[in-house]
Amino acid sequence: MKSSKRNRGLDPFAAGALVSAVVASIPEINWWIKSLTVLSLAIVLGVILTRDVAEGVLEYLLGALTSGTMARLLQLFGR
Repeated sequence: MKSSKRNRGLDPFAAGALVSAVVASIPEINWWIKSLTVLSLAIVLGVILTRDVAEGVLEYLLGALTSGTMARLLQLFGR
């Protein structure tokens, strides 16, 4: 069975993870500024490349924000 989707050569989830990892690796930036930066990059990627890449970035960002927020809450209330 043939897939109707064209092979674009770029995995949206890998692109999202790469962009998010690069932004997250900068230690001088606060976590919420990192989130806004990744969100902005997702919008730019969605306009320039494909919507799939932007969705990959947003999904990775949502996962990162959720896990980061949960870790902060556990630290705050765990003491």
